[in-house]
Amino acid sequence: MLNQQTVWVTAAKFGNVITSSLTVTALARTYPAMGAAIGAIALAAGSGMEALICGRMVRRLPNCRQYLND
Repeated sequence: MLNQQTVWVTAAKFGNVITSSLTVTALARTYPAMGAAIGAIALAAGSGMEALICGRMVRRLPNCRQYLND
């Protein structure tokens, strides 16, 4: 079970970093005066992407389905 989860957790972390980086880049070019708000939006977007990937992992792997029933 651990080997199945490590791929998904790594993908979730990569998704978080990539989404955050792309969001910061796009917003900083479009709205350079926003400053810290851009960072907050990027962190929220990255965390959201990570949650989506982890949620999919929990629903997809049969060993994780036991956590949904509790």
